[in-house]
Order: sequence, then structure tokens, then C-alpha cells
Amino acid sequence: MIMKTRVSVDQFLERFVEKIIDQNVIFLGHSSNTQVLLSNELSTTQMVEIVSGLKEKEFESCSESNDSEAMAKWIFRKSYRGKVFKIVVSIGKPEKPVICHYFDLLV
Repeated sequence: MIMKTRVSVDQFLERFVEKIIDQNVIFLGHSSNTQVLLSNELSTTQMVEIVSGLKEKEFESCSESNDSEAMAKWIFRKSYRGKVFKIVVSIGKPEKPVICHYFDLLV
């Protein structure tokens, strides 16, 4: 895991949100993502709102990818409705949506 500065996290989030607006977000088909939707009565729209509302103070760490910066995994802990979720996202490739690799409730 590589530690990022506050500025680099802010820059990532700015690009990330802009890209969500332009290209949307793909939630990978992990069973944890589906289970979170069902067990917490979250709509896909709410999940997109949660992901696009990530803040620098919720940043936990970043795992760089050997492939490219586009696939580096940025890990956040987000509180929503009194619950804490672990969210792992990547900026994705140019002209493609951002990627939510993992969206799960922390117990």
C-alpha cells in the first residue's frame, strides 16, 4: 500500500467525480456488492451517490497497479445511514467508466 498526500487524494477525487459525471461507474459483479444492495436496501443510484460523494478524510490507502495508474485501487471508509462501508475504486481507462471493485459493509 502506498500512502498518498492530501493533495493527491483531492486531485484523484476531483478527476474521479468528473469522470463519474461523464462516463458513469461500473460496479463489478462481486457478490458482496449485490449483497450490500439487498441487505441495506440501497438502490444503484444511491450507491453511485455514495461513491461520487467520497471525501479526502475518508481515504484509507492506495494500492498501485503494475499495469497503469488507471487501475490503482483507492480504498475508502464511508459512513452512510449510521453504517460504515469499505469502498475500493479505480479511475479506469480513458473513455471508460470508473470502476467500483468492492462496496461492502464493515462489521
